[in-house]
Amino acid sequence: MGRLPRNYAPIDTNLFSDPKIHPLSPGAKLLFIASLLYCNKEQTDGHLRRSDADHLSGLVKVRGTCRAELLGAGLWLETATGFEVVGFLDHNKSKAQRQKAADDAKARYEDWLKTHANDVYNAVSNDVSGALRLRYREPENRDTESKAAAIGGSGG
Repeated sequence: MGRLPRNYAPIDTNLFSDPKIHPLSPGAKLLFIASLLYCNKEQTDGHLRRSDADHLSGLVKVRGTCRAELLGAGLWLETATGFEVVGFLDHNKSKAQRQKAADDAKARYEDWLKTHANDVYNAVSNDVSGALRLRYREPENRDTESKAAAIGGSGG
C-alpha cells in the first residue's frame, strides 16, 4: 500500500462496536464521524465552535437531537466556545505535532538539496550541453573544406 493521503482521519474498524457508539442513532454516528473528519482537516485539535457544529449538522443533514446524543454519550463535551471531541488527540496528531513534522521534513529536504542538488544540476546540464555539442559540432577542418570547395568550384 502507498502513502496515506495528506488529510485523513484514522477511524477504528471497530467504531460501531464501541459501547459508546453502538446505541447512537445513525444520524448521531454520522455527525460524530463528520466531526472527526472536520477537526482533522481543519487541525482544530478536537475543538468545534458552535457554528462549526451547526455547519456539520446541516452538511450531513441530521437533526439537532444528534448533538444531544453525542453529549449524552460522552463523545462530545460542551465548552465555553462550542464543543470538544473527547479523546481526539489520543488518536490524531495535534496541530503542533503536524507543524513540527512538516518543518522537520522541510529541513531534511533542504539538507538533501545542499548535498545533492548540484549533482542533479550538473548531470542535467552536462547531458544537455553534451548533446548540443554533438548535434551542432562544426567540422574540425572547416577552413580546409571551404578552400577546397572554392578551388574545386573555380577550377572546373
